[in-house]
Amino acid sequence: MALSRTPRLDLLVRCALVAIAAAGAPTIAGCASEPKAALTASSEPSTAVLGPDSVIQVRLMPPQGEWVVKEVEIENAKLVSRDGDAPLQLSIRRSEPKQGETTVEGADEPAAITVTYGDKKTGERGQVIYRVAVPTKTDEGTSVPVTVEW
Repeated sequence: MALSRTPRLDLLVRCALVAIAAAGAPTIAGCASEPKAALTASSEPSTAVLGPDSVIQVRLMPPQGEWVVKEVEIENAKLVSRDGDAPLQLSIRRSEPKQGETTVEGADEPAAITVTYGDKKTGERGQVIYRVAVPTKTDEGTSVPVTVEW
């Protein structure tokens, strides 16, 4: 048996929606995504060193606690290789101009490495953004600054 739409039914629906809103029920906007866990910085710093052929060897320290790497996104650089999770070790190469080009978009900006970590016990997720600076020298073994946004 289907309900037919009547003014009385419309009024009841509107009253029910007002009552739900007044009770403080979560809105759709409030349920948009799962909450991000608060991460505590590692006691060891993340590091980067310029290696052979302009490849940057990056060592990213995980947050304190029982966290595992779930996802890795890289901007302004290309992933050459990945090894381990604690610490996460990446080899990245900065974008270089192709033949006939003089500039590369994003080449003068830090490489942004966004790592999503998952807590081994609770399953909570949290993100850390590691920014690897543009090397100022081209000598192999040159330290490259890494900043971390928790």
